[in-house]
Amino acid sequence: MALSLTRSLGTTAALLALLAVRAGAWTDDPLRPGTTRIRAVHLVEIGQAVNARLGSCGFPRTAVPAPGARVRAADFNAARAAVKALYAAYGRQAPIFTGGDPLPPGVPVRAAHLAEIRAAVDASSHWTCLNCASDGSCSAPAPACGQTTTGVDNCGNSCSADGAPCAAKQPDCDGTVDCKGVCNGPAVVDNFGNCCESRSNFTSWGACCHSPGIIDGKGECCYGTAGYPGSGVSDSNGNCCVGYLDPKGHCCLVFNSSGRCPGF
Repeated sequence: MALSLTRSLGTTAALLALLAVRAGAWTDDPLRPGTTRIRAVHLVEIGQAVNARLGSCGFPRTAVPAPGARVRAADFNAARAAVKALYAAYGRQAPIFTGGDPLPPGVPVRAAHLAEIRAAVDASSHWTCLNCASDGSCSAPAPACGQTTTGVDNCGNSCSADGAPCAAKQPDCDGTVDCKGVCNGPAVVDNFGNCCESRSNFTSWGACCHSPGIIDGKGECCYGTAGYPGSGVSDSNGNCCVGYLDPKGHCCLVFNSSGRCPGF
């Protein structure tokens, strides 16, 4: 049976603030003393969050709590140890936990014990990686000419990518050069920094639908399937067709004996 949170936390502002921490996507957040029951999932989430933070910087995974049906003080000690390993990997001073460290067997598990472990994990969410060798990668999307996009490298640090210089204005061009270097050309930069053939190729959310894709009746980018006549266009419902269009505008992969999509 899971242990119920006790009411012996006190009412100090510090403890109330600790219980209100909401930086992580935790189950039963915020904790409610006397109502929330401590469950195995609470400690499993701690282990998952710790190893996700370690993995984001290429650090080795650490041992995490594996509680059974009944949560014990030993499970909380395992969660604390995982958090300490996280702090050590990032070169940070380990947090101080209340109630004894480690928790002695049989000690009642309180809301503050779980809340302070969560708070320690949440505090690491903005840390940059230490002792992590960058491999030169960057998640920044490819920029259009004259543009800069941003992302993160394999160590979680900020990085950027600069687009090539845009083509100079042509001497005989009486207008502007588009992102493809064409004078008065139709190419424009979409909402994500990509050079697009024209604004008519934008999806409903402003992303470029590159050729040979087309925009279907619902504003989605549709590429269809090679070898299927009619594939890649909108059916009678405005959806992208990846098969054959029958005379009524229905999309299917196989026609019936009447030359139509089955069921129509």
